[in-house]
Amino acid sequence: AYIARATERKAREKEENQRKRDFRAEQAFLPDALSALCAYLKSSADIYTYAWENDGLTKASTVSPEIPDTVRETFRNCIRHANPNVGNHLANILRGIQIHQARMGELVAGNPPQPLDINLLTYMYAVGEIQAMVNRVFPLARNDENDFVPTAVEYEEFRTAYSILGIDEKFIENTHIGTLEQFTRRRLPKLDAFFRFIEK
Repeated sequence: AYIARATERKAREKEENQRKRDFRAEQAFLPDALSALCAYLKSSADIYTYAWENDGLTKASTVSPEIPDTVRETFRNCIRHANPNVGNHLANILRGIQIHQARMGELVAGNPPQPLDINLLTYMYAVGEIQAMVNRVFPLARNDENDFVPTAVEYEEFRTAYSILGIDEKFIENTHIGTLEQFTRRRLPKLDAFFRFIEK
């Protein structure tokens, strides 16, 4: 029994060491993927801001921003080899992007959401949330995955994200739900460390 347990432990250690090596190999591609993703999010935010200022309209030449396939590939490969904390966070970023792309496609196609101001405000919140999640990954791209320890979501992370995206969270406002800043602050208690909504 002792020999069997020792053999099983060594097998698990070997698998874990291989997983770590595989993750480090994929981790090298994260900085470029994150930079490309930030450019995509900034383009998206610019479209939302323009639509906010122009009754839901987008410029005639506007097309939905596209994420390079290499970004998805890098994220998926990292998720496959990452520890649970890292994998969950990256997976939530991809899920958020999928929802964001659907919304962006409708807006660019000339089908602005109704009620316009409320929906555009929540769309800007969502792109800010994705940016905040991406910001957390930058240190991971340079450090050991075990250093990535999820912590409570702070408003400062959103403030930084909105600043990067060129969104004025104090200016974007709806009479029923307040400013984007107020809307964001109300949602913070409902977010867990991976930016998922907590079921209550």
